[in-house]
Amino acid sequence: MLKNEGSAADAMIATVLCGGVLASYHNSIGGGGFALLHVPNGTTELIDFSETAPMAIDNVAYIRNPNASEFGGSASGVPGEVRGPEYLSNNYGKLPWKFIVDRVAQVAEEGFTVTEDMMKYFQIAIKFRGHNFLVHDPAWAKDFAPNSTMVGIGDTMTRKRYASTLRTIANYGPDAFYRGDIAKDVLDAIQSTSGNMTEQDLLDYKIMRRNTSSITYRGYNLTSTTAPTSGAVSLSILKILERYGDFFQAGNEPLSTHRLNEAIRYGYGRRSLLGDPGFNRTHDIEEYERWMLADSTAWLTKIDDHKTHHDPGYYIPNPIGLGSDHGTSHMSSVDKDGMAIALTTTINLRFGSQVMTEKTGIVLNNENRLQPGKRPLSTISPTIITRDGELYFITGAAGGPQIATTTLQGIINVLDRGMNAFDALADPRLHDQMFPDRSNVENPYSSRKAKHNGYNQTVVEYLKEKGHNINWFDSIGMSQSIRLLRDGSIEAVGEPRQKDSGGTLWPTQERCLYQG
Repeated sequence: MLKNEGSAADAMIATVLCGGVLASYHNSIGGGGFALLHVPNGTTELIDFSETAPMAIDNVAYIRNPNASEFGGSASGVPGEVRGPEYLSNNYGKLPWKFIVDRVAQVAEEGFTVTEDMMKYFQIAIKFRGHNFLVHDPAWAKDFAPNSTMVGIGDTMTRKRYASTLRTIANYGPDAFYRGDIAKDVLDAIQSTSGNMTEQDLLDYKIMRRNTSSITYRGYNLTSTTAPTSGAVSLSILKILERYGDFFQAGNEPLSTHRLNEAIRYGYGRRSLLGDPGFNRTHDIEEYERWMLADSTAWLTKIDDHKTHHDPGYYIPNPIGLGSDHGTSHMSSVDKDGMAIALTTTINLRFGSQVMTEKTGIVLNNENRLQPGKRPLSTISPTIITRDGELYFITGAAGGPQIATTTLQGIINVLDRGMNAFDALADPRLHDQMFPDRSNVENPYSSRKAKHNGYNQTVVEYLKEKGHNINWFDSIGMSQSIRLLRDGSIEAVGEPRQKDSGGTLWPTQERCLYQG
């Protein structure tokens, strides 16, 4: 899209919609998300196009059937995935909506090569469900097993129904998703699998413009999201760590890692009191987030340099556990005019509710919650960083509860440790959300883009001495980032752990650490 003189918004629209074609286990027009925007005039915006619970939600259904919040139509919230890109197009796009969406439809119609990453997620979803729904459910088999056998690595896969759906949305605009034949097919799929979404739910869906959260850190200005996302969580962790002038200085990696892990535990403990600001009856969510980010709160936060604590009450009173959302994608874009977008989209678990619409080939989310009109709490935390008023680093992540920690560590690696964008993403990660009580550290990994020996063993032994329950983990989070240097060069980097994640530049610059 940039090649055709489009904006960062146009590039983002194409990327989001194309992701729904290629990686329907992560996102779909049957899902939703959040977009953090840095406008060339220096202002920022947060657009919430996440899913919303239907107004006739049946709480009793979830009591009778615990799986109702994961599988089937009762698990699906009203999708916002089309309304988000519509906002970007109407307000910041340069190219016609039809031009962009038609090109995505072309990918779905002509087909794409099934990759190793795709097969990995297919198998994970099948194992989670307990049977091969991609083959045995006729709605899925049309795409995933057109000859009664599931597609394999190297095969060409098409999604012709989805292509037709996208062409309708291209020709008649975003409203075509929320009314008419597409809407009817969505409602038929939901209502035939125990859901109670109505035509009015679709017609009433609207995006929400929310306030952003922001801090200064090491002389940089960081802007991220607010509830019902977790941008303020990531920023609050950084504020706790800013007091340490020797943070990740040479020779101080073990203690710095312990402090990082402890700050993360505080952040995730405080996250347990977040939620949809419109539905909390116990405290003011916006005021609570301001408290989280205050300098005074950071200085009063007591990190014990000698040990970790296994009582959750040490970090936050009355904490609750975290949900799990793994069907997520993050994208970052920037253009020559200084427009930058960090956008994260999700259908929650892999392949969402595992319901696909019969005629239109749409994968539906499982983001539903127990109150009519409520939007779900998410760990999504896209972040845009400026230096002296100029764009410097645009980042975010996918990976369920690991999103905030993945985003956070990429930022620390760039701002505190002086890494370039590729090394910042390739460096081994840790994750600790208190529930369960363990510190996850990464195993060695290898991909065509990077090879790493895993988390530093000396540091791991140090953490054990401090009382951390260490759990080795194959992979933590998936991030995509852009770094803009003062010499005009740009680093556009896809997740090194993924075989098929990438970054690209147009026009080609002298420096792009990974172009794919």
